[in-house]
Amino acid sequence: MPRAQVNQAVIYIFAGIVVLIILGFGYKSLSGARESLDQVQLARLQDDLSRDINAMSSEFGTFREFSYDAPEGVTTVCFAGDPAELADSFPPGCTGACGQAANAAIGAYIELEPDKNVFLLSTTLLKSMKIDRLSTGCCDHKCYDTSDGRLDIVIEGMGDRAKIKDD
Repeated sequence: MPRAQVNQAVIYIFAGIVVLIILGFGYKSLSGARESLDQVQLARLQDDLSRDINAMSSEFGTFREFSYDAPEGVTTVCFAGDPAELADSFPPGCTGACGQAANAAIGAYIELEPDKNVFLLSTTLLKSMKIDRLSTGCCDHKCYDTSDGRLDIVIEGMGDRAKIKDD
């Protein structure tokens, strides 16, 4: 084999290795960007919910319907009531599950994280958060199906808090 052909083979092998390295870095960057996008969507939902609940809490008797984009992978959003509020503000026997979606695991998640009142679920708990001035009224929790990518809720201003309304 002539020397020129050997040099060409080395160049092709080197070029192939460079292409594989570039593809590897590209894949890593894209997968990292996807994870960042998911985190941004979760943070945006939390910010939007907090803003709207805080805005509605200062109003009294006002009802508004809100619609949010649910982050990809979130199939259910649950709101947990404050146990102290449920015990103090409502008649005995008033508590129970409310909302569109039934979720058997939410009770366990509420017990694991009693300081949180919003839970984003798929087959497991994806994220939990605390939003101040949030009430579920007479329900110990309310869960909503978001498998269509949307969270649609009605919020009622109570003057000092905002209540997620029953459907």
